[in-house]
Amino acid sequence: MITPQQTATVTKRHLTAVAVLLLAGAVAGCDSGSSSTPATSGTTQAASASKTPAATRYDTPQALVGALETGGINCGGYDPTEGVIGAVARGSCYIGDAEVVVSIYATKADAAGEPAKKHQLLAGVADVVMTVGENWTTSCDTPADCEKIAKVIGGQYTRIPM
Repeated sequence: MITPQQTATVTKRHLTAVAVLLLAGAVAGCDSGSSSTPATSGTTQAASASKTPAATRYDTPQALVGALETGGINCGGYDPTEGVIGAVARGSCYIGDAEVVVSIYATKADAAGEPAKKHQLLAGVADVVMTVGENWTTSCDTPADCEKIAKVIGGQYTRIPM
């Protein structure tokens, strides 16, 4: 029997998948010569108030997941994403039953711009819950997971309400 929690998780994963596809299309259609970051007027970004370690640059999602493991966060069941658009590499893993999407970008600016891009796609549908690091992001099903990630490996916890 499928529980209501499992149904909600599957629905949220479908919404996330649709958002990623929409983001991929938006990125593919963007003028690559533009260096501006989309505005997030009318939104708020809440940062974790606790002291976090300096964010490190990672070459692969697997390296980031390994750093989480070293820091005591088990993000199991890593599954790479094929045909990534807008990032160098991407995959997902699970902290308990909650999915975490791990993305690696070519530059710090690319990673820093992701919350605003995601907010444009998810506005009115879901909160953007992410940790943004040196050249990486994690998108979390739960704010607590992204907050833990920031405390363990650094980065900036970001939540933009829908």
